[in-house]
Amino acid sequence: MRFDDYLAALAQAQTRPLPATDAQILMAPEPRSGWEPGRIPEDCRAGAALLVVFPIDGWSHLLLTKRASHLRHHPGQVAFPGGELDADESITEAARREAHEEVGISVDEVRVDATLTPLHVPVSRYAIHPVLAHLKHRPTLVAAPDEVAQILEIPLGELARPDGRKIDLRERGDQTHRVPYLDVAGERLWGATAMIVAEWLVWIGYGDNPWQRRQSSPRG
Repeated sequence: MRFDDYLAALAQAQTRPLPATDAQILMAPEPRSGWEPGRIPEDCRAGAALLVVFPIDGWSHLLLTKRASHLRHHPGQVAFPGGELDADESITEAARREAHEEVGISVDEVRVDATLTPLHVPVSRYAIHPVLAHLKHRPTLVAAPDEVAQILEIPLGELARPDGRKIDLRERGDQTHRVPYLDVAGERLWGATAMIVAEWLVWIGYGDNPWQRRQSSPRG
């Protein structure tokens, strides 16, 4: 999707309610151990994640990172810049700060557009608050080596390919788990990050299921 078209789609989305769990569930593993759609347990820690979109040669790209392999939570996984809130810090302040610390994005250049639906992550006991933002230009990105193994700049169209949603079958004990994922840049995008991406794509106009969309949905 061209960046100007993305901003136009975003403006239209801002007149609609968020699709919330109806969209998140498209990328939720089955069975969903510990996750109840729409419920945030009171004892969860609050965390912020930044979804930041920017143009490269006029085309919309989403920033993702591959987490360092030594991290305690979700090592080696594809994720958004983000982390736990500091004391007296708002969701948007935390999202901007974490993006600056992890990949060097200037806090002042981030234009916040919306906050998406909070998502409970049982394994780390976090409630992730996704902050959607954009930059007018491609940022200069520098990975913090203690947190980020790789920076990924993913074209929006790559995330929304009709054949992009795949299923990984994982055996755990006597159960078979179906884990949806997106194959992007040679990496598997799954779990909470993929669930947040699903809500974002549905909200900006890719239909009730971005991977089974009709011809009238946005292109690229």
